Amino acid sequence: MFFCCTSTKAKPIRHLVILSLTLFFCLFTFKYTSFAMGSRPQQPTIIKGLITNQVNSQPIKSATIRISTLVGRTVISTTSDSSGNYKISQNISGVYLIQCSASGYQNMVLLRTINQGQTYNFNFNLKNTTFINNPPQIISISPQTKFSCVSGDSFIVSVGAKDPENDPVSYRFSIDNTVIKDWSSTSTYTYKTSNKDLRRHTLKVEAKDSKAATSYKTVDFFVFMSFPKPGN
Repeated sequence: MFFCCTSTKAKPIRHLVILSLTLFFCLFTFKYTSFAMGSRPQQPTIIKGLITNQVNSQPIKSATIRISTLVGRTVISTTSDSSGNYKISQNISGVYLIQCSASGYQNMVLLRTINQGQTYNFNFNLKNTTFINNPPQIISISPQTKFSCVSGDSFIVSVGAKDPENDPVSYRFSIDNTVIKDWSSTSTYTYKTSNKDLRRHTLKVEAKDSKAATSYKTVDFFVFMSFPKPGN
């Protein structure tokens, strides 16, 4: 007679082996998945913008843009180019201070929340601390060279000027240091000669901005006597 005997102690051992294999498989799958996800490159955060002068909106080159934490630790910095543009590409996320500074200008600081992988545009319009008002530039005048005319004739003087700070411009016209038309926004003047003008003269045209900065140009002219035509 043949007897088959199965030990009851084998079942717990078999269950333990199956459980161990299951745990190993789960741990291996988790580590592989984590490694695969962690190996994906993050999209950098892009921060860019334009630095300009508050007075005339002209670009400011070589301005420093610094990104720092709330405790003042600098994360990254860069400078603006000749067109006033800057661009920063960095893996950052959180609340940061974005500071812009340039020689001769007041610093400007922004407090912003930055999210990873996003693009931000921060422009800075800096106030000049050493501002010098420039006078208007006379870019055209007519007549522009020496000229002559006959007594009794009229000539038109016209002038064009541009202010560097875009201030409004007014004009004044003088002959031999005598004002013939006082300050106004009119850039033309018509002058009629007479026998009292029979000599050489200097015409002076002045341009002034709203801050009283002034520039001028002069043109010489000569007035001849008018003779009657033969037969008259």
